[in-house]
Amino acid sequence: MSPEALSRFFLCIAVILCTLSSGEETSRAATSAGTDGGSQSSSDKVFLRSITALTFSENGRTSSRSGPGRSELACVGGSASGLWLFSNYFPHQVQCKNIGWDGASIQWACEGHLDDYVEFGPDTQVKCQPYDRDNASDGYVLRDSCRLEYTLNFSTFHVSFVHVVYGSILTLALLWFYYQTRFFVHRFFKRRQEEIDKKNAEKEHNP
Repeated sequence: MSPEALSRFFLCIAVILCTLSSGEETSRAATSAGTDGGSQSSSDKVFLRSITALTFSENGRTSSRSGPGRSELACVGGSASGLWLFSNYFPHQVQCKNIGWDGASIQWACEGHLDDYVEFGPDTQVKCQPYDRDNASDGYVLRDSCRLEYTLNFSTFHVSFVHVVYGSILTLALLWFYYQTRFFVHRFFKRRQEEIDKKNAEKEHNP
């Protein structure tokens, strides 16, 4: 085979390889674009102000594109939120209604099956994940991404049986700690005084 023919042969192989590589890259780009378009379907894009009501459940989970979903209901503070004894006051389901727009944010009115002795605090807020984080101010959110972060306060003074038991246990524990501390301190100083008296007695017998 002449050098000219050999050169043409390798040139043809190079052209074929370049064509195959270009086709593969185009296919990958198309597949990637199709995947991205599917993950951000327009059906998941909701204008928040158009939502008239939201219902939150204690076992519900929010949707999210950035990680695992979160609980739809979250108690974030209040006088009735700090102790496990008050967990029976937490609502199992809450419905929040869109009652208007104040020019800066949506005003939500939330109602749940609460005990007569507790109520939602003023810091109760509906929070949703923006559909486009780079343009979060456009008012669009990801569908089913909203959650309620609420504070729970006692509305009236209330002492139940479980609170009496808890208070009694705490009081007994404090009394036990007080008397144990007093006993050990008294014994320590008593031994200390006995050692001093013993040394003084030895000095008197052995001047």
